[in-house]
Amino acid sequence: MIVINAPLKYREEIAHLFEMCKSSLLPASSTEPDIDVIVATDFKSECYRLSRPADKDIFDKLGTPDLNGRVILPQRDEPFIVLFAARQFESDQYQHTVVHEFVHVFDYCHFFTEFGNSYAGSDEDRDQSYFTEFYYWSEHHAKRSGIQYFAIRKYIEAGGEVLDNGAICVSDVDFRTKHLLSQLERVLASSIASDQLNHIYWEVAEELVQYYGRAAVFQGLDSAKPVDPNFPADEIKDAFGPSAIKLYWILHSNQDYKTAVKSLPALRLLFEEMARNFAIVHLGRCQFTHINWISQAKMAQESIFDKRL
Repeated sequence: MIVINAPLKYREEIAHLFEMCKSSLLPASSTEPDIDVIVATDFKSECYRLSRPADKDIFDKLGTPDLNGRVILPQRDEPFIVLFAARQFESDQYQHTVVHEFVHVFDYCHFFTEFGNSYAGSDEDRDQSYFTEFYYWSEHHAKRSGIQYFAIRKYIEAGGEVLDNGAICVSDVDFRTKHLLSQLERVLASSIASDQLNHIYWEVAEELVQYYGRAAVFQGLDSAKPVDPNFPADEIKDAFGPSAIKLYWILHSNQDYKTAVKSLPALRLLFEEMARNFAIVHLGRCQFTHINWISQAKMAQESIFDKRL
């Protein structure tokens, strides 16, 4: 059951987008999840108030994110909470954000049904269920789905078309390549303390998979070359190594839940390789001998994975 706590003028559209996502993502035999939707004027305060204690500890150290939307996953028998910032409803931006967050809900509904709510469990539970890898696949899936809906609803009105290979063809697409580049350049230009490697690695990895999700909307399934003409392959490889380019294609080729779950062990291997390269890049700036450098990089890689979601 869905409960929408929002101004009346937003409720009908939110309910419509929920039903659209449910019809395409929730099998007929599955039980509809309990969802509380909240449209908040002060997003940061509501996000902090509703988050679990472990997340509040992170927010206390790094600040509470000021986002357009966020899904707060349930602890045991609690409902999903979908929090939206009221400001985005002032324009049509809400269209892809609302779809994005509801796609997350149905992704996790599938995942929790199959593996149990490992999010609410122990580190070992999350590790055994590949929760972190699924989290990042869902970020890609939700970004692709939200942008795809927005593209079909808006871009085609401006003269675009859907090609036979599934890609959406429009001119002047903003892939937000410059935003990704700024994140990569910030990482590559700075010396990151070893105790910050974990946070920075996963933060920029999330930016990367969301960029890949945006590009996937316009990338045909039969294409062998990234659709973004300014695809920053060199910068991505400098930060994460060649495995990050492989990540683009494995995410693109696993666009639904069933195939995604099968790909989770492969995703883990890629993220581990990316973490090792990321650690080596930054620890290589330090004054280690070659043997200590590799040893320290391995320790940092293990630390990154010990502290994942």
